Amino acid sequence: MNQWKKEVSCGAVGKRYTKAIEDIRTETPRKKRNGQARMVILKNAKNSLFLNSKTADVLKAHKRERKSESLIEKNIDLFLLSQSAIFSKQPRIVFTTIRRKKMKKRTRKFVAGALSALMAATLLSGCGAPATSGTSSQAASQSVSVNTGTRDLGGLTLPIANGDVSITIMRSDGSLTERGKSLNDSTFASIDAIRANTGIDVQFKAYSGDAYNDALNTALASGSELPDVFVSGNADLTKLAKDGIVANLKDYINEENTPNLMRFFEKYPEVYGAITAPGGGIYGLPNRMSPYDAEYSALVLGYRKDWAENVGITEAPQTIEDWYNMLVAFRDGDPNGNGDTEDEIPFVCSHYNKIYNFSLAYGMSPWSNWFSVIDDKVCYDFTSEENSEKAKAYLTEMNKWYKEGLLDPDINIDHGDKAEAMLLGNQGGAEANWTSYWPYYNSQMAADFGDVEWVTAMPPEGPFGDRAYENYPPYNNERWIITTANEHIVETLKLYDYVFATEEGYMLATLGVEGDTYTIENGEVKLTDKIINNEYGSISAAIAMETGEAFPAMLERGYMESVLGSELSDSEKQTLADASQYYRTMFPNVIATQEESDLISTKMTDIQTYQQEMFYKFILGDESLDNYDAFVEQLKSMGIDEVVAVKQAQYDRFIGK
Repeated sequence: MNQWKKEVSCGAVGKRYTKAIEDIRTETPRKKRNGQARMVILKNAKNSLFLNSKTADVLKAHKRERKSESLIEKNIDLFLLSQSAIFSKQPRIVFTTIRRKKMKKRTRKFVAGALSALMAATLLSGCGAPATSGTSSQAASQSVSVNTGTRDLGGLTLPIANGDVSITIMRSDGSLTERGKSLNDSTFASIDAIRANTGIDVQFKAYSGDAYNDALNTALASGSELPDVFVSGNADLTKLAKDGIVANLKDYINEENTPNLMRFFEKYPEVYGAITAPGGGIYGLPNRMSPYDAEYSALVLGYRKDWAENVGITEAPQTIEDWYNMLVAFRDGDPNGNGDTEDEIPFVCSHYNKIYNFSLAYGMSPWSNWFSVIDDKVCYDFTSEENSEKAKAYLTEMNKWYKEGLLDPDINIDHGDKAEAMLLGNQGGAEANWTSYWPYYNSQMAADFGDVEWVTAMPPEGPFGDRAYENYPPYNNERWIITTANEHIVETLKLYDYVFATEEGYMLATLGVEGDTYTIENGEVKLTDKIINNEYGSISAAIAMETGEAFPAMLERGYMESVLGSELSDSEKQTLADASQYYRTMFPNVIATQEESDLISTKMTDIQTYQQEMFYKFILGDESLDNYDAFVEQLKSMGIDEVVAVKQAQYDRFIGK
């Protein structure tokens, strides 16, 4: 047992933590404390093998004793809760949580268990539990109900079964385990409601992080330990179908089994096209999707508006030249105002791909693995007649920025923890990230840097007139896949129809139980105090902890506005609306034939490795851009044109050509 774990048991965590913070307080200027204090917490968190309830109790007690100190308040929250989407989207910053208990075999009928859990929730909400915002505890308890009677939802008859059908879903629950819960053995009221309403005993085999991929690969390779359903975004469905692992659902999807899903496909025929394999088979269904996603969440460039104003820049950057001038001002103008002109990092890169968004100003498609579509023609950005010279111009500009100290010196290295410490420590002026990060940064920095204002930037226009942000299509490549081991394929598809395509089902799957996590007022979703004033640092994290994000779902506007929209200011929403005219959808997710899959896997591994290596050699100055033409020729000799031909065939199938 290491020293840190020993200290957990004797209650010394608070003392050790306090001393580290006190050292920082006495020896460091105030504006640098936040980032350094956070690094102490990260270090100690990584040294611990697990965060148990005693540790939490010690630190919470310490927090109560020292709550007059805002710095300690904020950073204890960071340590205890892994507060934001940053921690769930950057797996390198992982707070290991309580070891999962082995799932106990149920000894009671499932429906009785689901009813009991929901009845208990009802009784608690009516007997002293805090009332939610805008509703009394009595009203909330009446909303927590189970509809077990026979009824019709758009042609789907409920219940689907009578407790005699059980299915097991294998999936990741990494974001839950980081916060101390698991689909395997935790209670979720919304999941119990779905079980009771459908009459299907849904069980989970959930794993966190890389453990899920390892377990899934083992199960698929053996073919003998298959779950009924698994969720995956990178499974070779054509091969798995050929090997008899996954079921072809085409003949099961019809008006009798999936009436609501059929109407969904009529509304979104492109989704049906995307999940249909060559030959007509359907081997997986969309897991989660939303046609409104880009209105609330986009992968964009963001910057410190307050820093820009501090160095005399009052207009938002609109071009690559504007960005260059702003970053130079961040480098030279002491925008954080601490008297040190050498401690700012103008553009922070937590991961190697954080400068990719600037390539969009050169007509490139970085988030499509550099495969662009121009007038229905697929091309590879670095080798194509259309984009190769633009790619060279982009690399030349980034090389200039790097040499002039405008970019993170660790630009080619993943260093999420270090980068976040710089950003929250008032040392970073801009980065590329999801829009949800800006309100997180603003809230975390407000206590120490009250005028901080991270904002979304419009996509910059490049020297050739290109301007874009590249976004995911409404459907991503993650699929809900039924295996041939499933003895209840029809009932499983009816369950999917319920949670994905009926209002009752997707509200339970995405928002939880009405009256507990949300209410409906004048036809609009209103989140309760339980969600708004949560302990997890973001609305989306709080919702995930209530629903488990366990089921596929169509994320309707009510969810997007109440969950993602609630974290954006009106000005941010307006910027996203203005930027939407420049949105470009990533290369479509098209199911490959076996031959296509074999060729891509054979060629692209070496091509991507070489392209990535040379990409950063050019930018860092380790390779002269005079050798760019040789780089292009090498890519061609490695077979990139053959891959482009495959991508063209896939795109043609997608558009029905």
